[in-house]
Amino acid sequence: MSDKIPRHGFTITDDSGQRIGEVTSGTFSPLLKKGIAMGYVDAKFSQLGNEVQVVVRGSPHSGTLVKPPFYDETVYGWKRISQEG
Repeated sequence: MSDKIPRHGFTITDDSGQRIGEVTSGTFSPLLKKGIAMGYVDAKFSQLGNEVQVVVRGSPHSGTLVKPPFYDETVYGWKRISQEG
């Protein structure tokens, strides 16, 4: 999520507002400079890349389903590709 921080218990909906899941854990990522979360989503809506809405303080905000980790492993972490040589 680019503009809001999802938190535990927030509702996840589809574009029509139908409840499809719930956030189990969420925070702000200083590395990505955006809100990230983990949660449960109904299996028929769980395709990676799907756009969802997270209801933050009563209003829906866009999010995208991605596979953890939330960062680019080729740039950060132990799997990064060396820039030398």
